[in-house]
Amino acid sequence: MVAAGGAAIGWTAAVGGLAIAREFALGGAAFAPHANDGAVREFLQQPLGHLAATVWHRAGWSGLLLLLPIAVGLRAGQEDA
Repeated sequence: MVAAGGAAIGWTAAVGGLAIAREFALGGAAFAPHANDGAVREFLQQPLGHLAATVWHRAGWSGLLLLLPIAVGLRAGQEDA
């Protein structure tokens, strides 16, 4: 799963002031094998539809509740760039 927020903990990726994930993390304090590097930026630049499909596949209907904070976090990241 992907998490976004002030303090984000995600299974696959996390974006936030504090970001902790198994694979990709982007934020002020980021903890993951790929933290604040090119790989995490490439992963997060994928179309929202691809990220949504990943969430849908792993979480089913409950994954829809996760899409809003993901979209907000990605949009905020694009505005900062």
